Amino acid sequence: MHFLRFLFSKYFYLNVLIALILTAVCIFATIKWMGDYTNNGYSKALPDFSGIHLKDLEEKFQQEKLRFIILDTITSDAHPKGVVVDQTPKAFSLVKDNRTVYLTVNSMENEKVRMPNLTDGGTKIALKTLKSRGLELDSIWNVPGNHDGLVISQLHEGKEIVTGKLINKGSKIVLKVSKQNMHTQKIMLPDFSELTMKEAIDKAKLNSLNLVIICSDCVDREDSLKAVARQQAPIYSEGKKIWSGAQVDVFFELTDQ
Repeated sequence: MHFLRFLFSKYFYLNVLIALILTAVCIFATIKWMGDYTNNGYSKALPDFSGIHLKDLEEKFQQEKLRFIILDTITSDAHPKGVVVDQTPKAFSLVKDNRTVYLTVNSMENEKVRMPNLTDGGTKIALKTLKSRGLELDSIWNVPGNHDGLVISQLHEGKEIVTGKLINKGSKIVLKVSKQNMHTQKIMLPDFSELTMKEAIDKAKLNSLNLVIICSDCVDREDSLKAVARQQAPIYSEGKKIWSGAQVDVFFELTDQ
């Protein structure tokens, strides 16, 4: 009986009204907060990050109030090393602040391939193998031998290269190929002193000599570019002659340049 009176009393209706108002205020505040938190109704066009270098990504994304993850790397000669080549979402997509963008970046390192074994086979097979591995022919040096067209040895940057060694894709390889009844004659021994490796290699080719490069201080290609010839064997003397196709060892040292 008392309960029924309370249901129809003005106090009950007042409490219900207060509860409804509080509920409505809470719902409105929650919607407003979620809208502010998620930037509801606000979006911007995603910039095109292609071509931006790795070292500049952090600053660029901070400016744009975005985040990034490097999802994949590729090795391509079509793009500079270390730059963005693709992104997800795509450029000009509408996104909110703090959106994560997934990037594909061109590797900083050159793609490496293993040196194949080209010796003891024909020249045509060697050329096909080079092409299939992404390597290039620099030149063919004919040397006296018992068989025509047989690859005797393989050289890279003036030195013999062993099978299986990792080298940059696109590297140029010199092949020494045997030739029967090759006419040999004596030629003047060139002076290789103070030449760079490239100059020495070119001079050896011009004189049909097999050059062996020795540089104990050379670690990488950059070192090789700085090295100059200091000694050679056979030792140079004016008027000295050697057989065409003979081997000449040239010793290089690094310079301060």
